[in-house]
Amino acid sequence: IMVYVNNMADDDNTFPTGSISNPISGQTVNGMVSFSVSANDNSGISEVNFLVENEIAFTDNEAPYVYEWDTSSFASGDEVVLSASITDNSGNTTTLQPIMVIIE
Repeated sequence: IMVYVNNMADDDNTFPTGSISNPISGQTVNGMVSFSVSANDNSGISEVNFLVENEIAFTDNEAPYVYEWDTSSFASGDEVVLSASITDNSGNTTTLQPIMVIIE
């Protein structure tokens, strides 16, 4: 009997890609906002972390990647930075370009 054993892990060097699809940079928002991220990767997505002012506000492990963000903790006129980090099933992480929104 011949047996082939492959103990070598596949090296996935492809980082995930994505974008913030809602809201858009410069948009004025208030109340509950659907903060949405599109994410893609060749090995699948493990998680998407939603960042508000550089702090993780929510983690989503299933598409569609949406965080219902409550803006009530911010004052009218505040400029808030939003971003997200996407981690694939191999542990590669990409941080998306931040956007800024204005609280109404």
